Amino acid sequence: MIGFGQNLAIGDTYQGGIIFYLDGNGGGLIAAPTDQATVNDFPEWGCIGTAILGADGLILGTGAQNTIDIENGCTTSGTAADICSNLILGGFSDWFLPSIGELETMYLNIGSGSNIGNFVSTKYWSSTEKD
Repeated sequence: MIGFGQNLAIGDTYQGGIIFYLDGNGGGLIAAPTDQATVNDFPEWGCIGTAILGADGLILGTGAQNTIDIENGCTTSGTAADICSNLILGGFSDWFLPSIGELETMYLNIGSGSNIGNFVSTKYWSSTEKD
């Protein structure tokens, strides 16, 4: 549950990040308030040349499992999924690399227009493995 009984909205700061999705039933998703990598220090998605089983969820709610699948299939530290899995912000450690659907929702809700999420004009990884 995210903010059960609280009056929260898209764009609010909560639990170490910025709310980008609310499901109407007390749940939702939160984005880190800053990028965890830079254009000059852009991490790999996973292990180059290693097939990752799973990590194929496309929709909202699949990013966490995709990230677990990447971490299970690739033990290299410093990958995008590894950075998210080991992130601690605001005392919270349940961060994950978003699925493509979560990343799209994040951009639409807190990226375009007002750009509450401070998206920069660069590329972002999702946890969805797709050729």
